[in-house]
Amino acid sequence: MVNKGSFPDIIVNLPETDILVERLRTYLCQGKDQQFVFMSFENATEIPEHFHEAQWEIVLDGEINRCINGKRHILTKGDTYFIPRGSPPQRKNLARV
Repeated sequence: MVNKGSFPDIIVNLPETDILVERLRTYLCQGKDQQFVFMSFENATEIPEHFHEAQWEIVLDGEINRCINGKRHILTKGDTYFIPRGSPPQRKNLARV
């Protein structure tokens, strides 16, 4: 089970998304022209390749092995990155994020 303690109540009281990935819990805050998704993973969770609008992400805790523009990067707490629209965000979470 994903540790809900990673986020404060203001986040865990948001609606959960319908992303069907084992060991992944997501909380959605959505407005007219944007959305914020808070994700919590267990160790070694992999997200299948998928496509969507541009996104900017920040690592709050743990590590992510991320392929950005064809290059592998290990991202840790405080790292940010941008993924252009239509790019396949491939990631493997190495630790709780």
